[in-house]
Amino acid sequence: MDPVEILIIYIMKALFLSHVAIIILISGSCSRYYGHEINLSADIDHQGAVCSPDYSQIYFVCQARAWQKGRNLWFILPVEGQVRNLYNNVSLYSIDTAGVRLTRLFDCGDLPYSLSRWKAVIVPSREGVTFSISPKYEGWDEKSSKDPGSQTVRQKLEGVFLIDRDGEVNRADSHFPGDDVIKPERELKYYVRHLPYSEYGLILKEFDPETEKYYLKTLENLENSSSYRRAVIEQVLAGKDKKTISRVYDSMLKNLDRMKEGSKKMMKEIAIRDNLEQIQALLDSK
Repeated sequence: MDPVEILIIYIMKALFLSHVAIIILISGSCSRYYGHEINLSADIDHQGAVCSPDYSQIYFVCQARAWQKGRNLWFILPVEGQVRNLYNNVSLYSIDTAGVRLTRLFDCGDLPYSLSRWKAVIVPSREGVTFSISPKYEGWDEKSSKDPGSQTVRQKLEGVFLIDRDGEVNRADSHFPGDDVIKPERELKYYVRHLPYSEYGLILKEFDPETEKYYLKTLENLENSSSYRRAVIEQVLAGKDKKTISRVYDSMLKNLDRMKEGSKKMMKEIAIRDNLEQIQALLDSK
């Protein structure tokens, strides 16, 4: 074989292997496109909350989310500022004002955009509650023309739904008359402020499956976001005995104390304040 041909073959092999290496690098780094820090939220439409005629129930819509913020990986995949949802759900809930019992009445599923981009109408009556949700700034027709992917969402959610007193859901021709819609006497946050994330479907094991040891170490080392640590406290630490809870609490304080004085430590102190108060409340309850 001609030496030039041999050289060309070697060059082609080298180029092929370099492309394979780049693909492996990108694949191996995919998990790092988005920072490991996970944020959780249960965003409630407080303004849209309404009461049942006998004031025993408050109806409201909530968007529960777990997400990671994007970060750039050189020039390969610039995702800075973008968000990847690990869990996203919008649902209609009712809460019992006497027993503080939360019930999911209607599951809208994984809706795109934030809750502020959707208009929900809730009309209770003695027979149940009617509910509808639609794009806030445009009708379904305009929404579907701009975003063909929303057609599936439209088919599921367009129209009015009746949820009866037994929780059965059926389509309805229209809402109940809305003349007697009652607003809660107390702000909704009074009833929902102590509800754990799990009540809204935010289960750590489902969107970030790890061992209990990993979750507790994350807490002790003051890692991840404040909302993630809150979920660890609610879903893992709360089930432990007082000795374990006390050990985790002390480890958090020691790791904070080891940090170098400065703005970073000050910001961390602020970030874990609610977590420490949450754990102290756990200790007081044991």
